[in-house]
Amino acid sequence: MRRVIRDGGPDEAIEAVGGQGPHGSGESSSVNSSLFRARIAFAVLSVLVYGIAAIYMGGLSFDPVKDEQQFWEQITDFVEIWPPGIADLQNYGEPMTPLSFLFWAGLEALHGLGIGVARFTSILIGLGLLALIGMREPSPQTGRYTPLLAAAGMMAFPYWIPLSLLLYTDLPATVFVALGCLFYYRERNVASAICFVLGIATRQYVVVFPLAVLAHEGLRALRGSDIRFDRVVPQALAALTLLGWVAFFGGVGPADGLAEWPRHENALNRLNLAFSLYFLAATGAYFVIPEWVIDRFHSGSKLRIDRTALIGCGLLLVAFAIDTPNYPTEVGPLNRTIAFILNPTPFADVTRTLLIFALACAAVVRFARFDFATWVVLGNTALMAFMWSPWEKYCMPMLGALWMLKALGALEDREVTPAVEEQPAAG
Repeated sequence: MRRVIRDGGPDEAIEAVGGQGPHGSGESSSVNSSLFRARIAFAVLSVLVYGIAAIYMGGLSFDPVKDEQQFWEQITDFVEIWPPGIADLQNYGEPMTPLSFLFWAGLEALHGLGIGVARFTSILIGLGLLALIGMREPSPQTGRYTPLLAAAGMMAFPYWIPLSLLLYTDLPATVFVALGCLFYYRERNVASAICFVLGIATRQYVVVFPLAVLAHEGLRALRGSDIRFDRVVPQALAALTLLGWVAFFGGVGPADGLAEWPRHENALNRLNLAFSLYFLAATGAYFVIPEWVIDRFHSGSKLRIDRTALIGCGLLLVAFAIDTPNYPTEVGPLNRTIAFILNPTPFADVTRTLLIFALACAAVVRFARFDFATWVVLGNTALMAFMWSPWEKYCMPMLGALWMLKALGALEDREVTPAVEEQPAAG
């Protein structure tokens, strides 16, 4: 008996073949054993990396560092008045939406064991997402180790370990985004929208992800596909929750938080192309190049330069000419690393700009196909133009989405479209 399930887009193509040959079972057992060992090795490595980071920091109860100081202060403020009232949620000292603060404040109000336990929950959340990406069954469109390599790519992002060891809002936002993309791909449209709603309740900028779904579905409709209202309506409602938060706060965030950190609201009043260009370069460095290595390991390079990619690179060149980047050397680990390497060489600044342009071009070439992943990258690139700094920390939710899609086999030279069609085999 032979049964084939082909997908016009997102779920794995599954092929079940009856009547294996004499060596089929043994070969399958060997493959499964190899994959099992690789998963164990990755799990041990992940725990070891987090353990080393915790030991380096002297445990998990060290004093709050950098922005974590203000975040922990906000958490403890909520603990003191737990549960906070409507007025408390409408105006507090941070510019972002409150869900992650409420989560950690609720835990602290429950046990009162301090910041160390809260950080431990953050570590568990980070490990949970790595497991969700890396421990799934490989798709037939990818190599057997692709999910594990995708999880490794996520963990290799320079902000992953710090932001999942500390109490930052970026990690919960990344988890909700990755889950939203997973459920969208699996045709769980309401669950996907709920995840994006929770993401927006954590960081306002998560709105770009349901908007990316709507853009993708809209383009599919323009190309002749039927409009799937079961996908569009939940995602539209998810995106509209941002307007609900704006109405709730009376602005893009709590008034006291925006007054404390005016750079966030001020950034919305200007367009900075150089920030978007840096974001594209970071996408090239932290996703496109690692993915290219993974694909070479599996089945060869999949970067293709077609007319759309050439047009995109031409537009990128125009953007560089309009707003030629001149990033301070302290901006971002990618920029700092390039500056450090090139510092002793002549024309270091020019070479650094050219390298950033090349990385941005790599991202343009990779995503010049107008599928769901393209809209994810485009939306985040546009958003970065209104950020207060070209900081690749803001790449993390997008990278969570892309590595999840990679692990699902949704980026393998085909349109990412959540539709599964079952076709009976001939005969």
